[in-house]
Amino acid sequence: MGFLYPGFLYTFGLLAIPVIIHLFNFRKYKVVFFSNTKLLIDIKQQTKAKSRLKHILILISRLLFLTALILAFSRPFLPVKDNEIAEKTRLVSIYIDNSFSMDGENEQGKLIEVAKNLAFGISDAYGAKTKFLLITNDFDKKHQHFVSKEKLTDLISSIQTSPKLTKLKDVIQRQKDFFAEYQSDFSNAFYIISDFQKNTANIKECEIDSSSSYFLLPLNPQKTPNLFVDSCWFDSPGRVYNQTENLNIRITNNSEEDLFRIPVNVYINDSLKAMTSVDANAGSSAIVTLNFNNTAKGLVYGRIELNDYPITYDNNFYFSYKIEETLQIMAMNGNDNKYLSTLFAGDEYFKLTNSSLQEINYFEFKENNTVIFNQIDEISSGMINEIKDFVSNGGSFVLIPSEKANIESYNNLMGVFGSPFFTKPDTQKIEIKTINTNALLFKNVFKKIDEKIKMPALYKYYPLQSSARTLTEILLSDENNKPVLSVTPYNKGKVYVFNFPLNEKCSDFITHPLFVPVFYNIGFNSIGNYQEYFTIGDNKGISLHKAASDNRKNSLHIRQKDGDLDFVPGLGNSAGEQTVYLYDNIREAGHYIIYEGEKQIQPLSANYNRLESNLVFHTTVDLQEITESLNLTNVSIYSGDSENITADIENMEKGIELWKYFLIAAIFFLGLEIAIIRFIKT
Repeated sequence: MGFLYPGFLYTFGLLAIPVIIHLFNFRKYKVVFFSNTKLLIDIKQQTKAKSRLKHILILISRLLFLTALILAFSRPFLPVKDNEIAEKTRLVSIYIDNSFSMDGENEQGKLIEVAKNLAFGISDAYGAKTKFLLITNDFDKKHQHFVSKEKLTDLISSIQTSPKLTKLKDVIQRQKDFFAEYQSDFSNAFYIISDFQKNTANIKECEIDSSSSYFLLPLNPQKTPNLFVDSCWFDSPGRVYNQTENLNIRITNNSEEDLFRIPVNVYINDSLKAMTSVDANAGSSAIVTLNFNNTAKGLVYGRIELNDYPITYDNNFYFSYKIEETLQIMAMNGNDNKYLSTLFAGDEYFKLTNSSLQEINYFEFKENNTVIFNQIDEISSGMINEIKDFVSNGGSFVLIPSEKANIESYNNLMGVFGSPFFTKPDTQKIEIKTINTNALLFKNVFKKIDEKIKMPALYKYYPLQSSARTLTEILLSDENNKPVLSVTPYNKGKVYVFNFPLNEKCSDFITHPLFVPVFYNIGFNSIGNYQEYFTIGDNKGISLHKAASDNRKNSLHIRQKDGDLDFVPGLGNSAGEQTVYLYDNIREAGHYIIYEGEKQIQPLSANYNRLESNLVFHTTVDLQEITESLNLTNVSIYSGDSENITADIENMEKGIELWKYFLIAAIFFLGLEIAIIRFIKT
């Protein structure tokens, strides 16, 4: 047994006082005269034994009372042999999981409030000299230094649930990093208060420091069923005005019951566009497809909505895209371009600009959706670099060879993209044989192809030799299964390659019905594939659809569509494309807009991380089994409540305190003395 105040034991000298009182009787006697003393002698003989016993019992009870009282004031405790950190700990770290799942409840109330009360109890268990480090999922700057107990109380009180999702291994690593410089002077105590959701709390991935003590405080939330929108995607990569869209929606049922006929609504620009219902089996996902028409140009904001209680933060899913006012097409012509001009002249949605290599404006070149090199004899190395940048940033490039083509310069360009190579020209007549109807270019073009239909013939062409790159897709092929038209994706853009010149002498393709859908769909598919949504807390950059020039970089800012948030993002380059970095400025799900000055250039839609929606947690038993299987002897699991945690930590840290028991014993012995005096007669 140890003593917190051992100096108080010197007061044991006070035990001599009742002994002295017992040995020396200081009472005064009064003389009484009797005529016959025989009766008194008989009374004395009868009461002497009882009187001596009574005084001895009184003496013993007084000695025991004083002994118990002295020991109580000395604060005795039974030290815990395997835990000696209490006498040395001066730095304590407390992690409070403030993810959305902490909005759940258990028998003690709302989890985030229970966690805060536990943190208050932890701080009360330590002395005034202790310094505390508070950590939440946000990794806020105000939590990046040690604070006093008073400041810790203020920080804990201000904690709210957050969309930021943080893995337990990152929390522990952060704790270790802060304590690293104190390892030689202090022992560490790490308190982790969480619902221990399985998606984020994989203890097997954590690097536990064997020289520190870890205390896991699982909150064990009540089981709550949850239905949520997991993700969405379109069948086609680009959005086109007046086009019918097929929106696929994945809905996950995180409950133990099958759910039927759950309504799902899709809103476009706050107008209901489509609705359906979904059946979702327990613990599985279902995919529904909704159709609607794009009837607006510019920035389009979508929202998928379902009703599910009590978990509501994942009932809405936001997405957005941009429909161009017009599709810009530039044709660099080395020969007559009357066919392309005639094709696009009657459509207001397409704006065709004809130019030549001598008249080229590089700024306008990059502002187009599609650039067509129509029968250019030679492509210079400088132009190859410009084409590469254009395609990398999402443009579609179309190469139609010239009758006098410099094959070497063409193949230099093909080598950049991994497209098929040109070989020597061939004048043997051959017909286009196969149309790849599964390709995106021909989607919804043909209901049925008549095998007897006359296909276009080629009179002069350059047989294409496929490169080693497997991403190239053959769109049209000839009788020998050689590519006539191919497409190769490159970064965000595409490269289309024809193997014949676009004139009457080389082919009758320009008069064939196939000519119209091929070039129309090349134009339609040149629309950039916007990122329809992103996940809050994901620090990956968001690509700008069209790269910002040096003059506009400083004017870029992001504004909340229906809110007050307005901030300047970071700008960088990734894989040859310009990227916007949000730096955790966005914390609320919804729609945002990238501005250049006051011009809206691109929409953004933010959603909360759906890992938080999978409400599966480690129980106290799970955590115990995991720590035992990993032989983590320095990890303790606390299953008590906030009312007892202060005393429990003191017992864990200091040992089992006994002062209250000795105080109770002192009261008992005092009462025993009173009872002896009152009830034992002599």
